[in-house]
Amino acid sequence: MPAFSLDITSPNAPPARVALAGQQLIIGRAKDAQIFLDSRTISRRHAEIIHDPFGRWWIRDLGSHNGTLVNGDRIREHLLKHGDLVQVGEFSLALASTGDDSAALPPTKAASVALTESGGGRIASLRDFESPRLAAEHLSILSELGQQLLLLESPGQRLAALCKLMVRPEFHGRSALALRASKESFTDAAQPLCDPQSAPGDETLSPYISKTLIRTLLARNEPVLASNAQAPGQGASAPAMTELSLAADVMTISAVACPIKSEPTYTDLLYVLFPPEYGNSEWLALTALAVKQFQQAESTWAARKLGEDHAAIERELNRAHNIQARLCPRDLILPGLDYAIGFTPCRWVGGDYVDLIKAPDSIGGKILLTIADVCGKGLPAALVASSLHMMTHTAMRAGTPLEAIMQNLNIYLSESLTPGTFVTMLAALLEPETGKLEVINAGHPAGLFVSPAGEITQTQSAANLPLGLDADAAPHAETTTLHPGEYLVLFTDGLTELSVGEGELLGDDLLAQHISDLIKTHHAGADAALTTDSAAAFLAAKLTALLDSLQVGMAQDDRTFLIARRI
Repeated sequence: MPAFSLDITSPNAPPARVALAGQQLIIGRAKDAQIFLDSRTISRRHAEIIHDPFGRWWIRDLGSHNGTLVNGDRIREHLLKHGDLVQVGEFSLALASTGDDSAALPPTKAASVALTESGGGRIASLRDFESPRLAAEHLSILSELGQQLLLLESPGQRLAALCKLMVRPEFHGRSALALRASKESFTDAAQPLCDPQSAPGDETLSPYISKTLIRTLLARNEPVLASNAQAPGQGASAPAMTELSLAADVMTISAVACPIKSEPTYTDLLYVLFPPEYGNSEWLALTALAVKQFQQAESTWAARKLGEDHAAIERELNRAHNIQARLCPRDLILPGLDYAIGFTPCRWVGGDYVDLIKAPDSIGGKILLTIADVCGKGLPAALVASSLHMMTHTAMRAGTPLEAIMQNLNIYLSESLTPGTFVTMLAALLEPETGKLEVINAGHPAGLFVSPAGEITQTQSAANLPLGLDADAAPHAETTTLHPGEYLVLFTDGLTELSVGEGELLGDDLLAQHISDLIKTHHAGADAALTTDSAAAFLAAKLTALLDSLQVGMAQDDRTFLIARRI
């Protein structure tokens, strides 16, 4: 994805550009806000901009007094696209792609062109003239250019079309080319972005490029005009313009330079040579309007490309969400066990896996309760979770012992995962009749045993390495008991790492306390009368609602948990 910036404008402040970097930027009036906007119309923490794992930027309102608008609509959160206009108080923030990664105009392989130093005088811009009168014919041609540019997929073709327009008979240009001029090391040369275009009869004309004119453009970032002769009809009131160093008896010309794209280190520009009689405000304005048409077309193409990228990401996310949804058990009846699963996927898919699997009665009918978290996000992580589902189900149907299941998974993942990638997993094998529970924890958050009175003990913790790190590591199990009426709660770190404040996570201890309070309150109060079918499902809904209320900002990970109660 390209780099992005926010162009910030306000009636009461000079324009500013802020590069988007990092994972989160706070917009607000607080002194520590990364995007500081000093106005009473802005809340201290007005909104946040978040970078997701796919290179996209989201904006989320933080409960501001005046709200956050995107393209005129008040939003709670919104995926930003190229050209989106964000309104916070009196400030307008326009998202724009920036940097070399998004440059639509790659330099050609042609050698750089020489720049010639100009003489004295001053260079004129549109501010130096009265408002020019433009012919309807020219405006019609410019409109046609805009439509043509939207049909040309190649950036080079669009740039060539712009240059060709300027040398059409109606526009009187003698030659036109696009250049990239460095701001950091401005020298006597510039890099052409396309082949020069010449008017019929001027094919042998070597482009005369004024170094002074380009230097002025870099300083002002606006269309500028120079000439080596005063055009007929221009009197003493006409702007005094730079005298190009090319002698008038050799060639009388006017030159216009107009910025196309300005970046921190360079500016792309259109440079056009005109006969001297066209060195006036009308042709300066027409050149600027032609470039504006080109810029609007480039913005449309950038938005189209970004939209295609976003659509591709959304297709991947939808596929991954569907994969994950299919991994969760549905309509599974387990005699002697009341259970519920909570799965709240974030926008960018992770690799959480949660399951209950009953072995055939012919080999004992044990029930495996398991939860896992694949390192990484996106479709690859979801596919790893899918492979865990397949291998675990196959092993349970074959009556494979728990330690062998985990060891086989570890060997498989060690051989198939990329270096540095791993899976944390907790597996608990239950004998429903006796409550005997065999637990193996491979680097996963410890599960919680919770009594109806809210008393908590933990399962095995930190006894084994995560799966996939060491193929020779043999997992070790603990044996314990799940008592009648007791709950076993398994969860991924999407719960413990839930953001509940600025730089503050929910954490293991506070999560355990909330779970304990929910269960204790349920069994001590009237809630119990409402859960004749499934206490676990009722508590899962309560826990999901609690996590929703505690969460601050956008979810960064899936929230997955399993509540099981022996009955």
